[in-house]
Amino acid sequence: MNFLVLMKWDFDISIIEFFNKLTENSFLETLFKGITFLGTETAIMIVLCLLYWCVNKEISKKVAIATFFSLLLTNSVKSMFNRLRPFQMSPDTIECRDKSILSKNLDGEYYKISGETGEYWASSSSSFPSGHSTTASSFYNSFAYQLKKKKYWIISTILCLLVMISRMSLGVHFMTDVLTGYLIGLGFISLYFFLKKKTNESMVVDIIFICIFGILTFISPIYSDNPKDLFSVYGSTIGFVLGSYLESKYVNFSYTKSIWKNILRFVIGFVLLLGIRYSLKLTYSWAFEEGTFICSICDMIRYFAMVIVGIYVYPLLIKKLKFLNDKVENESN
Repeated sequence: MNFLVLMKWDFDISIIEFFNKLTENSFLETLFKGITFLGTETAIMIVLCLLYWCVNKEISKKVAIATFFSLLLTNSVKSMFNRLRPFQMSPDTIECRDKSILSKNLDGEYYKISGETGEYWASSSSSFPSGHSTTASSFYNSFAYQLKKKKYWIISTILCLLVMISRMSLGVHFMTDVLTGYLIGLGFISLYFFLKKKTNESMVVDIIFICIFGILTFISPIYSDNPKDLFSVYGSTIGFVLGSYLESKYVNFSYTKSIWKNILRFVIGFVLLLGIRYSLKLTYSWAFEEGTFICSICDMIRYFAMVIVGIYVYPLLIKKLKFLNDKVENESN
């Protein structure tokens, strides 16, 4: 039950053709690929890990949870609106320059399929709305919301606009996709922080949203052909909410003033999380086909494990390992 597969407007096509033509220049293509990285899962993971382990975990917790909920919303919408991407809607005039969103066959090769608009590259997800735009909007605007200064709102707005333009330039999203993604991110974090303030930072708000999105996640296979991203984000969200609670109650680790110890904290922790992310994938990828319900469940568990280790288990290790803490703190313990 997917809607608006061919949601097509001439102005949308014209705008994408203009931006996509810019990336015929190799320098601009490389530049926009670098900019689009700012809205990826990896970029958000790097920033959150650095801030959480080394700078300010309280702000990081609020930003991360708000971002995860926003991504659950946009992935729920994406699952319903299975819109073709620009390079699929107009394969003769728009080129896909972000291969990461393309599907691969069993031989690991990109492949084309035939549709109502002709023959085009198969994509692993739909176009509407833009997940990168939602990620950038919810993540960077959450920091601006927490820091409460005009200059941070200006910076976050610029970063979001750059990510939105990059998605259009690479030919993977329409203007209506990126605008909707941006509005979902900004609108949801505004609602989330408003409700948290009204409930005195109570976890009730988090629990209610977890239940709502849990229902949407588990019924998504009924109306979506490819809900795997929804399951992954849901696992990450549960891991972060639970991990934040456990860290506050049982760990409450401190920061170090040493630059080198902060670097060690980040490098060790980030390598640990990457190890969990890829090693767990190997345990079931050979047995279950990508996109199936059981594989999506495994992805959800994998991301839950990765996040709860980063938010709770690794901070517990940080507190125990002397070489990752200041001497004063160790002596006081």
